[in-house]
Amino acid sequence: MIVDFPTEKRKADERLQLNSRLQMREHSPFLRMIKRHLQHEGETASYTTMDGETRELGYDLAEATVSIPVIEIPDLTVDDVHARVASSVADVASQVTRGAFATMNMEIERVGNSIQVADPLSTEAYLQALDKVLVDFDDTRDKPELPQFVGHPSHRARLEAQWEAMTTEEWAQFNTRVGEILDRKYAEYVSRENARKLVD
Repeated sequence: MIVDFPTEKRKADERLQLNSRLQMREHSPFLRMIKRHLQHEGETASYTTMDGETRELGYDLAEATVSIPVIEIPDLTVDDVHARVASSVADVASQVTRGAFATMNMEIERVGNSIQVADPLSTEAYLQALDKVLVDFDDTRDKPELPQFVGHPSHRARLEAQWEAMTTEEWAQFNTRVGEILDRKYAEYVSRENARKLVD
């Protein structure tokens, strides 16, 4: 008689999938920031841009292989399985992250929101990027909902050193320019809100 445990196997599979999804989010902080939507059927999706344009979106394959020799199975523990899957999860997380950045870069280039600077970690790069993006406010000018800028972890040390080395005068100039940009962004926000209320 061959004993099977379908319920336990299903539960183990669910736990493994949940653990894998959690590990993916740990491997890629960027993925943690993105809202996830589960689509149960179909091969395409669509989204609406800030300009009201509907764009079709296909799916890219992200995959990795986990191999366990039959001879090892009798002594395999749950922890062993999770450890074998972990490296593959990291690989898939990397693929998904690269795909997301590639899609965003394509859209950024398409709408003309890319910036050209000598040093992408400089305050000038930050100011140009801030000037390009849409900024909302919590009703008042002094409560901007600033975007979250994303960079590779390898740049963090140089970024911090570069910004910490700024003089008091450089900080004052930087903050003045940020203020000027946010003044314009607030005027744009008020205009958008007024137009939306007229439509509503």
